[in-house]
Amino acid sequence: MTKRILFILLAVVLAISISLIGCTGQQEEEEEEEEEEPQVLELVLSDHNPPFAAPNPAIVAYGAYIEEHSDGKVTVEVHTGGELYTDVELFGAVKAKAVDGGNYVPELGDGIYYAQVMTLPFMGFPSQQGAQDIFWDLSDDHPEIMEDFTEQGLTFSHLVMMPGYNMHFYEEGLVIDEPEDLDGYQLCALEGNIIEVVELIPGCTGIQLAFPDLAPSFEAGLGDGYVQHNAFLVAVVGLDYFKSHTIANIHFAPIGVLWNTESYEACLDLVGQDVMDAAAQVYCDTFYPLDAETLDAFDDAVAARGDTVTELTSAQLEAFRDLMTGWHGDWINGADDPAAAQAIYDDALAAAAS
Repeated sequence: MTKRILFILLAVVLAISISLIGCTGQQEEEEEEEEEEPQVLELVLSDHNPPFAAPNPAIVAYGAYIEEHSDGKVTVEVHTGGELYTDVELFGAVKAKAVDGGNYVPELGDGIYYAQVMTLPFMGFPSQQGAQDIFWDLSDDHPEIMEDFTEQGLTFSHLVMMPGYNMHFYEEGLVIDEPEDLDGYQLCALEGNIIEVVELIPGCTGIQLAFPDLAPSFEAGLGDGYVQHNAFLVAVVGLDYFKSHTIANIHFAPIGVLWNTESYEACLDLVGQDVMDAAAQVYCDTFYPLDAETLDAFDDAVAARGDTVTELTSAQLEAFRDLMTGWHGDWINGADDPAAAQAIYDDALAAAAS
């Protein structure tokens, strides 16, 4: 009886062992199959711009290029029109990695300080692409500019410059070419920093508008004019309200793709630097021709109507810039390293004048 029980127990143990060996082998095969399946990095980018604004198709083309040249290793989903985040919300979302990246205009309130040299008023930068080149030269020479991003776990991979901001007036035949001409004028603007610029001009006051109030305010003839870049007037507001224009290029605002650094480096590891550089070029090559079309439309429209267009000379711009010295000085002295800010400022002015 004992031998029989022992034989049965041995048979049961043997059967369990064989079963376990079979399960282990099957599990190992399944794990090997899982390991063989390629891992795909799924990225999400956000844009606040509507379809008719050049940064929108630029970031769409940028994401598509990365995905198409990743050999199936990366997918890039781009949400536009503020579907995910507004321009105000994007920085915090990228920093928190709620989204991998998106179109971003550097803001002082986000701790992006030294890059603001490009938005100081009346610096005299020659053109959009000229200002873009100056920015990258400054970034190469002054690491503090990009450290504002990297120290927050962020990568500003590339940028373009939006058109310069100009002054547009309701009155026909109006020539504004020196600060004294604006004494007693009221100028509307969307941006608070532009209102500050306006109110540094003696006798001139600013009226800050919300986006939905633009057309009703202009129809009512609120103030004497509006400060905005020309492409915005064509694409968003319309030119019918304004008959005289002073081309001042008050500042060029940069816009580009801000990444969470972890997301950027994960993508970089999979696709390589050449693909990321080429994608950045695709962004630029998409943005500038579309932007140029809108700017050409502005030039054609004002010429056809016979609008008065006054383009400020270097000497005339300097008269306006002299009024901004307090602002410029506050920016330099307000930096964590005023000596570094002064060096960046001096180099920017020198590049603008060259």
